[in-house]
Amino acid sequence: MRWLQGVFALGLGLATVLAGPGRAWSTERLGVFLPPLIEFSLPVEDLARFAHNGAVSRQLDFYLRRLTPEQQAALADLLTRNFDLDQVTVSQFTYSAIGEDLLRRLTLVWHGDGEAEFYALRAALILAAGDPEGLTLVNVLRRYPLERLQIDLDMSIRLVREAGQLFRQRDLDRKAARRGRAES
Repeated sequence: MRWLQGVFALGLGLATVLAGPGRAWSTERLGVFLPPLIEFSLPVEDLARFAHNGAVSRQLDFYLRRLTPEQQAALADLLTRNFDLDQVTVSQFTYSAIGEDLLRRLTLVWHGDGEAEFYALRAALILAAGDPEGLTLVNVLRRYPLERLQIDLDMSIRLVREAGQLFRQRDLDRKAARRGRAES
């Protein structure tokens, strides 16, 4: 079974490379699920146009009207914030134990086959890091090689909080280690 996962990963990687810089394989729509009853879907390009130049499609307008201007600005910032990481750094992180754990947690918020989404997310992150605009959420969505991405909003918020705590703890541990070396 492990070899089958390896073949799938290799196939996904080759397909991504063969697709080249074009967007033959990419997420068309972002589905959002807010338990227990709310579910909606938005075209990724509608989100990208909103984030880059404030253009609002009719479908996106329905949801944006429910946000304050500050929340809309925060959403646009989140979608276009460049995390300033290169492909090598992102690749090394996503193949590390902590990176794989984080990717597996992220795939929990998506509905579908977890293994396919794990490899798809890894590929999207690495490819987005190589985009001229940099590693942004919009570029990750554009490079995600599965047709549809559906997220559980509640679980996403919890995961973002957990990831923030994880990185804060890592930073505290690094500072403590540096202080320990400086005192030695």
